Amino acid sequence: MEASDHIRNLPGAPDGHAGGTVRIADDHSTVRINPDNVAGDVPMPGGVQQPGADFHSLYAIQAKVGGGGMGVVYLAKDLRLGRFVAVKRLNAAANCDGALRRRFLKEAHAVAALNHIHIVHVYALGEDAEGPYIVMEYVEGPAPTSGGRRIEGTAHAPNPPLSLETQVEENGQYTLNEALELVVKITKAVAYAHSCGVIHRDLKPSNILLDAAGEPKIIDFGLARKAGEQESRLTGPGEKLLSIGYGAPEQETDASVSDERADVYGLGGILFFAITGQNPRYFREQDIPVTILEPLVKALATDREQRWPTAQAFLEALLAVQSRTRVEQPPAKTTWRCKWCDTINPVTIRFCSECGWDGVEQCPECGSENVVGMQFCGKCGADVRVYESMKALLAKIQAANASEEYEKAVSLATHAHGFDPAGPAGRALLQEMRAQSDHAKRQIARREQLKELIPMELKAENYERARSFIEEYRRLSGNNVFYSSEYDRIPDHIVRRDLKRAFRAYRDGEAEHALEICDSILANVSPQNPEFMSLRSRIVARRFARSSFRAFLLVLLAALAYVASFPPVVSAFSPRPVPRVLALAYGPARRLYLSAGGRLGGVLDAYAVKCRCPRADIAAVGVAVGHDAAEASEAAGEAVEPQALTDLLSQHAADMAKIEADYRKLLDAWPALYIADLEKLSNERRLAGDFSGYNAAVEEQDRYDTTREWRRYEGASPYLAELQRHHVELTTKYRKDRDAAVAALNGRTVTTMQNLLSKFTRENDIAAARAVNNELIKLTGAP
Repeated sequence: MEASDHIRNLPGAPDGHAGGTVRIADDHSTVRINPDNVAGDVPMPGGVQQPGADFHSLYAIQAKVGGGGMGVVYLAKDLRLGRFVAVKRLNAAANCDGALRRRFLKEAHAVAALNHIHIVHVYALGEDAEGPYIVMEYVEGPAPTSGGRRIEGTAHAPNPPLSLETQVEENGQYTLNEALELVVKITKAVAYAHSCGVIHRDLKPSNILLDAAGEPKIIDFGLARKAGEQESRLTGPGEKLLSIGYGAPEQETDASVSDERADVYGLGGILFFAITGQNPRYFREQDIPVTILEPLVKALATDREQRWPTAQAFLEALLAVQSRTRVEQPPAKTTWRCKWCDTINPVTIRFCSECGWDGVEQCPECGSENVVGMQFCGKCGADVRVYESMKALLAKIQAANASEEYEKAVSLATHAHGFDPAGPAGRALLQEMRAQSDHAKRQIARREQLKELIPMELKAENYERARSFIEEYRRLSGNNVFYSSEYDRIPDHIVRRDLKRAFRAYRDGEAEHALEICDSILANVSPQNPEFMSLRSRIVARRFARSSFRAFLLVLLAALAYVASFPPVVSAFSPRPVPRVLALAYGPARRLYLSAGGRLGGVLDAYAVKCRCPRADIAAVGVAVGHDAAEASEAAGEAVEPQALTDLLSQHAADMAKIEADYRKLLDAWPALYIADLEKLSNERRLAGDFSGYNAAVEEQDRYDTTREWRRYEGASPYLAELQRHHVELTTKYRKDRDAAVAALNGRTVTTMQNLLSKFTRENDIAAARAVNNELIKLTGAP
């Protein structure tokens, strides 16, 4: 609800006057009212005094639904009973006029005294700091047609009210029978009000509301007064209270002398408007059906002495006309008109005298032939014209459903009320109209359901379902701009959502699922999206690395199995020689067992001994495939690696592992250090008021925290560039320190090995010197 629709704060009761409370009608609400405003003119019903209650604690204003020259009407929610009500208040100008305030209170008491189905009910009357107000029954109209007016500003609001004036302007005038049925109901209500001593004096189509079933309700008794009551304090002699075309002529000169015949004139104006769709000020007798002409002309007589004396008399005249239109048979036709040549022929001949056309038509109910122009079938009694009207109405309903104007289809279907089919064909026609109406109602309900589902799906990031729901709603409503901005942004939302999902799946080790998401987005939504392409490349590279690692493991396991199977095979053939084919196949394994030194050699020797395969048997395999005996003997008697060398190599390996572990620890701690420095830089730039520097640091922090990819910053922030240069230098320093430590360790180990080599050479320990020399060659890369 817009700000202009809120109730204005109006002056309260005068100082020095205590407020009272009164309960009106059958509602249990108690409200405050200023006794000074009703004393003398509006008596308090029953004089009941009870504690008051604040208006806003009883009712919640929802929206403005109407207004006029004197008052404003709001839709409100009764907070205790949970129902919608209409609250009428004076506007600012009228609230300052004492006479209008008293007239406003008179309206409430006038309507509260009435209890009729076609007169709006009053629930409560009161006054607070914002002025007097009336709480009335809210008359909910039928569902508005596509693109029609709706109540905005409140969730689950009822349908807006529909006046007779709006109904005729939007859907066309009533048929004679429909108009008679409607005005008879209104006239009964007016006659009842007159019997209670209340004269409305402002009957017009805009003061007749239609509920969802099309039943009328009379509203706005703002000009009502008690019959025979003097109005010297509310309406002075000569004062005009007139709605042009619907107000009786005597009200234009002196409203204080108007009586029940003023309401008869208003009823006649309503009937004329319902039939013709025109204001009674343009009344012409040729526009009125003959059957209703006499009662209507008499009701609209300028001289009130010529009018119906009471509403009851006008009601009886209308009922008589209604009875004639339903019971009397049309006069017998003596001629019929040819639809081809327009020739008028007597009913005694069957064929047209000019063109020879067969002047008969089939009954829509029983199919029997009747003379063209006859209203009722002579065989089954069906009203042919009514059937034709119902068929035309069905065609309109079907067309409205086909064009997705479902509210219009439901409204048109209500026009079939009162159709009395004469047989199965008529019942089938009525059943089809009901089916069309039910279909339209289901589509309307589906459309309302979609309006609730779309925000839920958008909030849940189910963008594909939200898009299909928006397209379905547009198709059902014909509104092709519904949720246009959200609909246009759905592809971007899908990209952002799936990018998060893909990164999450990638981090969680679900590479296949992440790859499926990337392929789906690149194929259907954003084919050249760089972020998805980059992520896909990383996933493919990671998958290749894993495949390569698995292949390496398989090869390693195969090699281990090959090496481990050599001693059992040799032991199985002992003391016989190993076959030549196996000896050739196990040649590499034999050389490994004979030449391996250090811990590996010790492990292999221990394994061979456990398999009952001594070194001599292993060396003998070489002899079997062509090696000379001297080589075999030397291999069998070759000394193992000296202990001093073994200890040196073990210490060297441990020191090298420690250097590498320290280096990896620095590298593993570097990302956290980088993020901490970025956070520190963003805080410094924020405190310094450097928004661009702060924004650059925050964006780089979010990017690196998400992707963990190093990327050189190329922007306008020198602080971020300097921070990155510092970290590049830091990682370079880590690497240089590692390389220096490795070089120093290798130098120390080489020096120790050279000392051992000299020692073993002096001692003439050739095998030990050879072992040291071999390790020295491996370490230095040269003899």
